[in-house]
This record gives sequence, structure tokens and C-alpha cells, in this order.
Amino acid sequence: MSKTLDQIYITNPATTILNDDLFYLSRSPYTAGHDYGITGANLIANTLTGAVLLNPTTDQTILNNHNLIMQTGSMVAPTMTPGNLSLSANSIISTNTNGAIDLVPNGSGATQGIVKLGMTSNIYADTSSVLQLSAIGKAGAFRFQTYWNANAGSVIYLGTSTSQIPGTLGAVTNNQLLSLINSQGDDGVTGLVTGSQIVTRTSGTISSGVVPAQIEFYTTNTSGVSTLGMTLTNAQVLNLAHALTVANGGSGRATGTAYALVASGTTSTGAQQSLTTGTSGQILTSGGSSSLPSWVSAVGSGSPALSTDSTYTPGFSFGGGSTGITYGVQVGNYSRVGNVVTVAVAVTLSSKGSSTGTWTMNLPVTSRATGQPQATPIAISQQVTFTGALGLSIGSASTTATFYQYASASNYASLSDTAVANNSQIYTSFSYLV
Repeated sequence: MSKTLDQIYITNPATTILNDDLFYLSRSPYTAGHDYGITGANLIANTLTGAVLLNPTTDQTILNNHNLIMQTGSMVAPTMTPGNLSLSANSIISTNTNGAIDLVPNGSGATQGIVKLGMTSNIYADTSSVLQLSAIGKAGAFRFQTYWNANAGSVIYLGTSTSQIPGTLGAVTNNQLLSLINSQGDDGVTGLVTGSQIVTRTSGTISSGVVPAQIEFYTTNTSGVSTLGMTLTNAQVLNLAHALTVANGGSGRATGTAYALVASGTTSTGAQQSLTTGTSGQILTSGGSSSLPSWVSAVGSGSPALSTDSTYTPGFSFGGGSTGITYGVQVGNYSRVGNVVTVAVAVTLSSKGSSTGTWTMNLPVTSRATGQPQATPIAISQQVTFTGALGLSIGSASTTATFYQYASASNYASLSDTAVANNSQIYTSFSYLV
């Protein structure tokens, strides 16, 4: 007596397939000549690794082994109401050559679904993301690892296009956001709140193969305000919103004074200070341990010494005139240190000229305005007529020195043109105050 398949299953149900089980099947075009039998061992070898069981009460596909293997094509979740795919083990593998695995949530635009990895719940009320990675009880949500023998590492690309059609081009524009890395923390009240941001935006003219950009770094202060801290421009210039402190290797200030020297601050970590620029020719003197150095003029009693070395042209005059005077040698050098000028001259006449009167010689620097006249002897002279010793006398605020003869302590007088010949020579050095 024949039985239906259902009656046989009720009478003798089986929960496994044995290798020597025999199955009766029919093959297209399903005529009598196309019936065949297959053993349980061959049936298992020609199916997926593991059993595929359809549970009609939940419409879930349950794979009771390690892998879900898709030879070609796609597995579309909505065809399995309510759309759950459960793996009791490890992997989803595409065996198609160079094949991709596409996870595409239903919908588009603002209503498109979310691909969630790590857990099934949304991360708080986030509906703006397309992919969510989350971890429970682990320090990190995801990791990128590269295994390649070339000199290459893991790469994260964050790309932006103005095109709304995948596979087509749409150039970005100046000052357009390219990427935003937002670090957030749970405040325990409202959810995830931004603590810092790294923003990359275009900065300049976009052209073929060129997208100039800048990177901006933001942090949130204790009042909850996100503020720009620094910007790395497309010219590799780092702009700080606040001056870099001395303790961190900076100056502690955002601006300086042009051409001014810089001194440390009032404390070891205080902002640096600018000195005044002073005036030309001044020199710097210490202000002590608690004041800035200052610029002072290098003249006068007690002032720092200013050293000057230079040359000048010494010349003779008679009664203030120098008509017809010519020289064979006319050389002068002087050095000034503070308020003392030291002069060295060598003068040889080839003609004394026709001027008459008191004999004088010009000075390189005007003598000091106050004090007694200064006198100095002359070391070497030739073809000069005088009695006793030959010397120079320099008056106050004077630009010339007068030649004198010193017969005795009480007998001295200025010399005139009559003491000089057409071939007179003077070689001497002397110092005077200025």
C-alpha cells in the first residue's frame, strides 16, 4: 500500500543524512528516462558546507557551520521577512574571482538605512551615518591591518565629490568641507557630545589634479564652546590662535616690535619683552636684575665708551686763511674711545702760500665745550722756527689747534706764518677731550 511522503515522515522521521541513504530524484525534462538516484554521501558533497534550514515561523536563514559561501550574485535581505541573516559561526566569503561583498541598506538619501557592525542598536539617536562600528567591553571599535610585502601601510581615504551620481565626477569648490574627524564623549545627560574636531577643507582654486586644502584643529572648552586652536595652511604655515607659551618653547606673545631686541619676561616662564629701539649710535646698558636694558648715548662722563677709528685730512691755516698752501704729504688718522680722541698726523708742505696770521691746524672732532685749554707737545718738526719747545693748544668747543712755542713756564706764545717755511714738516700724535 502506497503512502504519502508526509505519512512516511510521521511513521519514520529522520533528523540526519547518512552516507548510504538513497534518494530518488527526477531531472529535467522530468520524463521517465530522467529519473535517477543519489546516495546521502554524494548529496552532502554537492551542497553547501553544513545544513541550510528554513524556519517558517521566523523566516530566518540559519547556517549551522563556519561559512556562508556565495558563488555569484547577491543575497537580498528583504526577501527573507523580517530580514535577518544569522550565522552560527564565522565568515561571509565571496568565491567569485576578485568579487566584492556589497552591504547595501534599503532606501536612499536621508531615509537610507544604516549598516551596523558590532551591535544591532543605533549609537544613541544617530541617523546621519551610513556605517556604524561599535564595541561593548572593548577599548577599540575597529582596526585596519595591511599584510603586504611592499613598502605600504594601512590607508584611510576620506573622499568628497559634489556629484550625486556614483561613478561620475563633480568638482569640489573653495572653502568646502572635505572631511571631519569628530571625537565625542558621553556626557551622561544628552548623549555623545563633541570634545574635539579635525577639519579639512579646500583652500584655494581647484583645478585638474590640484585640490589645495588646509587642516583646522578645534577643541571644546569648559563652557562647551568649540574653538579653533590652530590651522595648517596649504602653504605649510602653522597659524596658532594663541601665542605659544615660553614653557612650551614659544615667546608667549603674538606680535613683536620691528627692529627691537627681545628680552626674557618678568618671570622664568613669562612672555618675552621688546626693548625700545633707541637711536642711531647709542649702545645698550644693563638695567640691573629687575629692569630691562636701555639704550644710552656713548658720550659724557660716566657713559660707556664708544670706539671709532677713522681717517681725516689735516691742514694748516694762517690767520684763518689757506691761500696758496700746497702739500707733499697730508695724512691723518684718529681714534675715539668715549670722550677721548687720539690723533696722529704727518704733514709736509711744498708751499706755505700767501696767507698770514696765527698758525693753526684743523681737528677731526670738536673739542669739549667746557674746561681749561689743552696743550700737547709735538714730537717731530723740521724747517720750523721756534724757541724752546713746540706744541699745540686746543681751546674749548674748538675745531682747530694753535701752534705755540714754550720758551719757559712763563714765556709761551702762539706762532704765525713767519715760523713756517715752504718745506716745513710736522709729525706728531696727541690726545684731547671731547
